[in-house]
Amino acid sequence: MSRVRKGAGMKQGESGGGHLVVVGMGVERLGEAGPGVEQRAEAVADAVCELVDVVAPGSWSAGAVEDAADAIDLLAEALAAIDPEAARALAAVPAATAALRRRLVPGAVEEAPEVPAPRSERPPRRGLGPGWKGVRTTG
Repeated sequence: MSRVRKGAGMKQGESGGGHLVVVGMGVERLGEAGPGVEQRAEAVADAVCELVDVVAPGSWSAGAVEDAADAIDLLAEALAAIDPEAARALAAVPAATAALRRRLVPGAVEEAPEVPAPRSERPPRRGLGPGWKGVRTTG
């Protein structure tokens, strides 16, 4: 079951400059939404449509860019929790928003991304111990 959202103030089927966003693709494999999830997701989608309707190239401030980038990061994080495949699909989002901040927000302070240490399959190497004196050869 897919729904098509037009920009705020537009009804489905109207033409105009609004952006189409398809919502709900692949819903068949997901279960029921948790309490409040569907309503909040719909509110976020409506707010984004309203934002898209009012922005113009010169209408962004540094604070607005920061807020929008933070929202994108948080939404990607929430969606990545669905399953590992979703996490892989959204893995590039933090790097993309960080690049956007570097380019558009002067003096933006970025937090270092948390990168887990790679895990090796073999056991760690062991030293020879404090009493080892080396190999002796007779000569």
